[in-house]
Amino acid sequence: MVLLATLVALPLSAESVEIPEEDRPELFALLLAASFGAMLLVASTDLVMLYLSFEFVSILSYVLACYRRGSRSSAEAGLEYVIYGGVASGLMVYGFSLLCGLGGLTCIAACSRPPAAPGDGFAPAAMVGCALALVGFGYKVASAPFHMWAPDVYEGAPTPVTAYFSVVPKAAGFAALVRFLFGGFTVQDGPSWRVFAHVDWVPLLEVMCVLTMTVGNLAAMAQRKVKRMLAYSGVAHAGYVLIGVVVLTSRGLEATLVYLFVYSFMNLGAFAVVAMVVNRTGSDDLEAFKGLFWRGRQGAFVAVLATAFFFALVGAPPTAGFTGKLLLFSAAVEHHSYGIVVAALLNTLISVYYYFKVFQAMFLTSPSTPEKLTWSGWALALLLVLALPTIGFGVRSESLIAIARASLHLVGV
Repeated sequence: MVLLATLVALPLSAESVEIPEEDRPELFALLLAASFGAMLLVASTDLVMLYLSFEFVSILSYVLACYRRGSRSSAEAGLEYVIYGGVASGLMVYGFSLLCGLGGLTCIAACSRPPAAPGDGFAPAAMVGCALALVGFGYKVASAPFHMWAPDVYEGAPTPVTAYFSVVPKAAGFAALVRFLFGGFTVQDGPSWRVFAHVDWVPLLEVMCVLTMTVGNLAAMAQRKVKRMLAYSGVAHAGYVLIGVVVLTSRGLEATLVYLFVYSFMNLGAFAVVAMVVNRTGSDDLEAFKGLFWRGRQGAFVAVLATAFFFALVGAPPTAGFTGKLLLFSAAVEHHSYGIVVAALLNTLISVYYYFKVFQAMFLTSPSTPEKLTWSGWALALLLVLALPTIGFGVRSESLIAIARASLHLVGV
């Protein structure tokens, strides 16, 4: 997923009007370095290495967010990212220090073993440590209430960088969270997962899951800028992915992997459409999408593929988004988490409203200018490459599910 997002962000950056040609080599180097840090984060099995990788990705992301020189919104995005990131990192590393002090170890795989004789203050300290650690993970995956940085950063950063942010930190953050929860610090107790068999994770994660879905979708309804709308949509999708983390069974983890993978294609495709529209109109407002279908053959082609990506983000059949959500909801039903499933279904219905606004602008509104829009062949080809798995994995998903199931041994399942 990290490599996929990088392979999409690099060519999008190569022709972006938001990035001057002389500044692109440094941007490519920063993207590649951030991808290296994200892969280290995914592979971390020790809390020290996990934190160092977390900071490696974060610091490079701060620079990428404010890469539009001379742009006030980009400078604000970088500053806001630094402030939120610094606070989240400090809280996270303090939580790690409490958990390491209680367990006496930094290796994640060994941390599920409780101390021989925990004292009276053990459970409260473990709960504080867990809550602080979750702050850092919540910030990285943009889950509520730690999502406040995402809309401003997504809007202020160059659109190719925003596409990169929408996948790489989220995928790496969820991979680290799953390894942290499933690979260590937890002991199974029936349907619950307890820290050192003392503190139950599930209620805290359930609240975060429902809050993230609801806040993201409700906030997206009021947006007029498509980048900002997709930022809140990304918050909502972090809530959907958290369903699999709440379940934390082999079925839940399998569904999480599948959904993250298909989400990468459909979300990168949606941001690629925004980047292409920005390159030709200079704006990501809904006004720029008006009559896109009627602005030449290439405009119609882009509008049709954009519809496929938005349908997938809703979770409509026969797209891959439907398959991913079906797996998540099935895992939650098997876990008897019916409240989360109901909340997710209601939030899915809410999301139809703001995605339909873009569809309406592209197909049901007259263009503000009759000028036809054209793009380079590679840009259209990239969009088609992202659209094929977005539809294909919705029709035939058996091989993807099998790969996800075979990958579970990486976290000890």
